Amino acid sequence: MAALKLQAESEWDEQAKLVSERKNDGMKGQLKSNEILPQHDTISEADLKHISFQLGYTPSNLLEIAARGTRNEATGGDNARPTVLLLHPLARAASKRDNTDEPQPFPTIYWLCCQELKARVSELERVGKIEEFQQRLNENAEYIKQMEEAHRQYEEKRWSLLSEAELDKIRARGWTRAFENVGVGGLRHFAKVKCLHMHLAHHLATGRNPVGAWVHEELLLLAR
Repeated sequence: MAALKLQAESEWDEQAKLVSERKNDGMKGQLKSNEILPQHDTISEADLKHISFQLGYTPSNLLEIAARGTRNEATGGDNARPTVLLLHPLARAASKRDNTDEPQPFPTIYWLCCQELKARVSELERVGKIEEFQQRLNENAEYIKQMEEAHRQYEEKRWSLLSEAELDKIRARGWTRAFENVGVGGLRHFAKVKCLHMHLAHHLATGRNPVGAWVHEELLLLAR
């Protein structure tokens, strides 16, 4: 697993091209845990350097660190570095075909920023874990219910990050469909398993995504 090559042009990284660099001033982080856990805290200069190193840029819509990971966890990391980012649901595009700099709807609010984790999750997808988890989900009504609740919670969180002015703008632009009945990573079919990266990011940030929990379990087994 250590020799896995990163897939820079993966679907996850393609989404990353939508956002541009941002400077964050005067923000200090607090390291709390020796494992990957939900951690909505502010961002230190060291965090920004690490994020830029991992992604090759700093997301323009970065809000907080949603989860951190350390040694002996699935990342194999050596300190409490950012693992999942909380992103604003509106983001400026890196390349503007219409020559504007207006923020557009962005489907992913929990973003996996650890390259090692991304590579390991890509390997799980390669060996058929998406199909395996889809079957597991289909065969259990309780899992389907939990997954729907996870998507609804995600939808509510996206709405909650918007100001009144942004809500008015979304209505005026006719963008409400990009937010209504839209769950993790932009999914509308709540019983569908798609990108394991986005399920894992949601799980690490909130502990409320059963598919993400299965991904995490697989990573921990591989790390032994």
